[in-house]
Amino acid sequence: LSALRVWNDPVATFRTESFSLHLVTAWNSLALALLQKSGLEWRDLEEDGSPRLMFGVEKARGTADLIVDAFPGVNHQGLRQNIEFWLKLRNRVAHRHLAALDLIVIPHAQASLLNFETQLEAEFGADYQLAGALSVPLQLSGFRDPGVLGSLKKLQRSLPIDVQAFLADVSGQDPGLLADPTFKVNVDP
Repeated sequence: LSALRVWNDPVATFRTESFSLHLVTAWNSLALALLQKSGLEWRDLEEDGSPRLMFGVEKARGTADLIVDAFPGVNHQGLRQNIEFWLKLRNRVAHRHLAALDLIVIPHAQASLLNFETQLEAEFGADYQLAGALSVPLQLSGFRDPGVLGSLKKLQRSLPIDVQAFLADVSGQDPGLLADPTFKVNVDP
């Protein structure tokens, strides 16, 4: 809900940057919950098998590893790739203000939110869904607005080279993955 609050706030700055931090944290928490529920290992272990401690508390494994174990199999490939997208993007954009990213990442953001809601319901039941706590945000323009669509490429060109390269790598993914709505929700004009 924090990620959505940041995204939908009309005066928010650092929208994608903040959204990615909250979203990755949410997925990390969900993966931990699923692994604990299933009795699977979630902790970072020492070589002798004992839990590694950080400040006296058992340390969790990294988010990428938790996601692989919590969402295994081919049927979760798009979901895992979507979370990997957010992990990599978060690491590139943290502490940087790149407003041009906001429009570009909408398809990945929407896919991740739908995936999260689907997994919450599947694993914990409808009482845990987030949709009931949300209102429908109002829009002043749509995705199909010619001005919005025309400015997308211009915005993308204004991004730092490392972020442009990352987005180009994502665009070059397998066409099947790019068409998978659990990786990216496509909104055709």
